[in-house]
Amino acid sequence: GTIINQASFLVGLKYTTSTNSAILNTLIPIFTLLIVTLRKQEPVTVRRVLGFISAFAGVLVIRKVEDLSLSNKTMIGDLLTILNCFSYGLFLSYSKNFLTKYDPIWTTTWLFIYGSVGLTLLSVPDWSGFVMPEMNARLWAAVVFAILGATLTTYFLNFWALAHAKSTHVAIFIYLQPVVASAVGWLWFHEIITLRTVLSSLLIFLGLLISISKDGGLDLLTAPIKKVWQYTTNHKI
Repeated sequence: GTIINQASFLVGLKYTTSTNSAILNTLIPIFTLLIVTLRKQEPVTVRRVLGFISAFAGVLVIRKVEDLSLSNKTMIGDLLTILNCFSYGLFLSYSKNFLTKYDPIWTTTWLFIYGSVGLTLLSVPDWSGFVMPEMNARLWAAVVFAILGATLTTYFLNFWALAHAKSTHVAIFIYLQPVVASAVGWLWFHEIITLRTVLSSLLIFLGLLISISKDGGLDLLTAPIKKVWQYTTNHKI
């Protein structure tokens, strides 16, 4: 879930293009659906399949699938990226029962302890050629956010979600990443929202709603909102 997943992703990115990596990583929910189906962990329904197809199509649109180029030059990187997707799909499936029994904070802590040891050992051959860049306040802030925000917090929330929702529900929400990235780009960097972005976002949201609305996932999604509403009503805020 950590060592194989992260190592294959990072090494794969080195030997392929960022476009290929972004598009191939959309296979994670697909692999997750296949694995939980083969393990008879979750039933396959027409609604769920249609939801995955809609969300997957939306991601392919926003990722510009026409720019995908599978060639001998990027084959090793592409295969490693696919291995990354498959290993994370396995993790989402097999960790489900474990995470329902143990505290997410405890699980996140030990996962990163073991994962950091494994990745450190794998990176030994690259130590001799590593040159520490000149760090400034902005770079240190980016490092802190990458570790605490984009990594630790993300994994903790994933573990909490896996303890309360189905593996496929957690997996399909990965498709929201490009939508969120586009929204942040528009708000922060004043990037232009194109018709392509709007169309792909609609397909992704439609796929999410189709997949989770009749399967308990929508209740999980709206539970925090309901709790806040009940609290404000009871306390007349």
